[in-house]
Amino acid sequence: MVDSQGSYYICDEYYFEGRKEAQEAGNYEAQKTDLEFTQDMKDFVTDHYNITGKTYRDMDIIVDPAAASFILQMRRFHMKSKRGNNDVLSGIRTVASLINERKLKVCDRCTNLIHEMHTYSWDEKAQARGRSNPCPLL
Repeated sequence: MVDSQGSYYICDEYYFEGRKEAQEAGNYEAQKTDLEFTQDMKDFVTDHYNITGKTYRDMDIIVDPAAASFILQMRRFHMKSKRGNNDVLSGIRTVASLINERKLKVCDRCTNLIHEMHTYSWDEKAQARGRSNPCPLL
């Protein structure tokens, strides 16, 4: 959610790590289908109506552009799915600016997002050459 001063509030997260879930269950059928993810997203948005005031049909949901079949499935549920921008460098800069301006507020229950944000760092070798590149993800 974004307030009138341009501050972003992240109050909750949906997180599912398919491989990890499958390994822990010893069942590699534990992966989810696009239909299951769509239902999860519908439920997640519905459960947070009291925070956002939006239904699953009103909420803009940004999706990895490579997930074409998931986007199609969401649209079949009349959900507003939009293709995300995969420009990592631009995204890191935007988030860094929001943090510097104290305009990014993340609830402590968003543990996966907080962990993920701490994994991003700048490549020191590239910086020594005058370039700003994120470190390659492991």
